[in-house]
Amino acid sequence: MNFNRYIKLLLFSFILIGSTLSFSKVKIQGQMFEGKVLKVKKVQFKDSDQENIVVLIKTPRGHKKMVVDLGDSERIQKRARMGTRLKVEGFLVRIEDKEFLMAKRVKVGNRIIKVNKNRKLRAY
Repeated sequence: MNFNRYIKLLLFSFILIGSTLSFSKVKIQGQMFEGKVLKVKKVQFKDSDQENIVVLIKTPRGHKKMVVDLGDSERIQKRARMGTRLKVEGFLVRIEDKEFLMAKRVKVGNRIIKVNKNRKLRAY
């Protein structure tokens, strides 16, 4: 699966998350995943100066790879490195056959960190 395609889906999801979803191909539900970080990337949005941390994790169940948006927290950025094991709670967003997790809380070691989602949009 192409990591850049997941990033594009992630950007699209920010538009969808703000409203009630009633599309037949889009589903959002609460989930918890645990896995090892394979890739870490910062994503800057066109309508904001803020950067979110996005990771690709590999779960032990079925060896599934999952894209996770960890928000903009500096505390998470310092701890979410390649090879780190994370436990992430959030909302699983599925658009057609693609899915990713919008994290609410992240557990790294014995520390639980609440995810920041303070994205500021430009006024038009």
